[in-house]
Amino acid sequence: MKSYPRLDFHVHLAGLGNNGTRNFISSGTLRSLLFVILRMQLGILSSHRKNRFDADYARKLLTDFTRAQSAGFLDGLLVFAHDQVFMDDGSVSGCQELFVPNSYVFLFCERHRSQGLFLPVMSVHPYRLHARKQTEYWIQKGAAAMKWLPNSQNIDPGDKRSEAIFEILEHFKIPLIVHSGGEHTVTNIRPKFGDPRLFRRALRRGCNVIFAHCGTSSGFLDFNWLNDFAALVKEFPNAWGDTSALCSLGRTRWIGGLLSDSDVAVKLIHGSDYPIPPICLPFFRNGPGFKKALELQAVSSLFARDVAIKREWGFPESHFSKGWELIPESAKKGIVAGNWKKSKPSNF
Repeated sequence: MKSYPRLDFHVHLAGLGNNGTRNFISSGTLRSLLFVILRMQLGILSSHRKNRFDADYARKLLTDFTRAQSAGFLDGLLVFAHDQVFMDDGSVSGCQELFVPNSYVFLFCERHRSQGLFLPVMSVHPYRLHARKQTEYWIQKGAAAMKWLPNSQNIDPGDKRSEAIFEILEHFKIPLIVHSGGEHTVTNIRPKFGDPRLFRRALRRGCNVIFAHCGTSSGFLDFNWLNDFAALVKEFPNAWGDTSALCSLGRTRWIGGLLSDSDVAVKLIHGSDYPIPPICLPFFRNGPGFKKALELQAVSSLFARDVAIKREWGFPESHFSKGWELIPESAKKGIVAGNWKKSKPSNF
């Protein structure tokens, strides 16, 4: 039996633009309750005052990954860029909350390649000028996937400019990772763009589409497209879901249903949504008991904790390595057998 690397398919970089990174987080977003909690969780609450937010965030990410890797939880990460918001006419929106340029993500992955499998994920808004050329450029640079957050970036999957990107992704066998379901980290500009059914054209074209969060709602007033997601992964062999943020307050309630449907469970790929902290809740049937929940919550690495909680829920080991076969060959260049060392899984 082939042994594949265990990958986290949903990891965010972030920063404030220190030392020319061009990263951006708006002051309102940085001061929001969610981001204050995230900064406290990461131990970087005051880093923005010392002009070292970008470096401290990257250092914490690397520390968390190294701990997870050495304990046998993970072998690599897919690290996301995040493009700007564009209006329908192709102009840059005046309301930007978050930006992580492709150049920063690709440089980060290149610099730390010796520490693990760090695979860059491009983000190119289809409405931006020369979007096709930029997409092809980053594919040639080794992009492992494309990431869109349609309901917050204002991306209509039915727009002809989106379809032009689908054509390129299908041609080069690059998977498209799209947010689906509710969104609360950044402003939800077009909530209905979180509907996974809008990507039927991409699926019919042959694109591998990975629906982040499996169409689930997070808040109680969110749209919930879980049933529509389930129907898509059963209909299309190239439709997948990632399990990012399922170990969170708002989404843990959906885990049992996803695992109970075997036709859906086999289409799930591991993702954490780092730096969203995974929380082990002991209140659910078939979930961890109270004592085990406390034990899992004490795992310091956010990457390791997310994997440990999912194992306790009953996710099989294949869940954590399944995504490797979706990585395009162009992104695997330079990665040969032996460049990653798979250790024995830790038990919790």
